[in-house]
Amino acid sequence: TFLLYRNGSSVSGNEEYQLDSLFTNLGVGAYTAYVKDNHGCIDSCSFNITQPDSMYCHIDPPTPPTCHGGGNGSMRITAVGGPRTIKMFSFTWGHNGGTPTSVNQPDSVLVINTLRAGTYIITVTDRNNCTSTCQANITEPAQLNINVIPNADTVCLEQNLILHSNITGGTNPLS
Repeated sequence: TFLLYRNGSSVSGNEEYQLDSLFTNLGVGAYTAYVKDNHGCIDSCSFNITQPDSMYCHIDPPTPPTCHGGGNGSMRITAVGGPRTIKMFSFTWGHNGGTPTSVNQPDSVLVINTLRAGTYIITVTDRNNCTSTCQANITEPAQLNINVIPNADTVCLEQNLILHSNITGGTNPLS
């Protein structure tokens, strides 16, 4: 039979031994477990249940796409804190409210590539079903535009024409 104490008080609320060795919903604290056999012999052991640090997700500054409308942006997400002995994480993210994508992996770091500009909501869940949600906004360069203005409306054969250009957007340096 079994008896369990937490911080000096019986977990079951009484001093009676129970037949079942399963104790559920145990909180943080110092415990002493007692076992008694059919001959009345008793043994005990002590243990502690601790609370891990809270888990939260962290996003490094995202890398934007190289071109306007491009899809080669990226971001690095890290699950920080939480129980380190439980090495399984689920990363779920959605783009601008679209259909979410999920990845399950033992690593607490995930790098997502081929991202377009927009808002991403990321939820990280550990094996204990503890979750953390974070958000990333990926920007993109302005649309590359060129406006060419000739120095004359008409040009005769073998005359020089000077073109003036006005370039906006894109990513410097331009070439």
